[in-house]
Amino acid sequence: MPGNNQDSVSDDDTIARVGVKLPPFWKANLVLWFVQLEAQFALAGITVDDTKFNHAISAVVSEILISVSGIILRPPDIDKYTILKKRLIDLHSESEASKIRALLQGLQLGDQRPSQLLTRMRALDSDTVGEPILKSLWMGRLPNSAQTILAALSEDMAGLTMLQTKLII
Repeated sequence: MPGNNQDSVSDDDTIARVGVKLPPFWKANLVLWFVQLEAQFALAGITVDDTKFNHAISAVVSEILISVSGIILRPPDIDKYTILKKRLIDLHSESEASKIRALLQGLQLGDQRPSQLLTRMRALDSDTVGEPILKSLWMGRLPNSAQTILAALSEDMAGLTMLQTKLII
């Protein structure tokens, strides 16, 4: 009926369930995936450990869940989500040694822009090697013509990156 408000408003102030848009599982960077997941929890107002734990389990692919089956089948009484998160990151994230190895040997410019290469190098670095070494590694992967021009300048990394984008390499 037009004057009846029973369907639109409830006297009950509790919410039975909150919808969460879970990010697609991203094995290549679990730390960032958990940041996205926790942002969704914050947007939905989810603070309860059990709810976070259950949402995380529902989003992780089955091949990865096997590695934490002990936690899933016999969850701890407290901090379920935090323990699951730490274990997944510990088991499936790239080690610091392999990140440094990739930084020193593995990355090449290829068909990406130099600024994209620098972004990838910074993601691997995590403040381990320092800015002067990172600058040297980055410049060493640029074409010789760009290296010659940029080596003559004493700009910081941000300045060199901006300048490099103006050069035709």
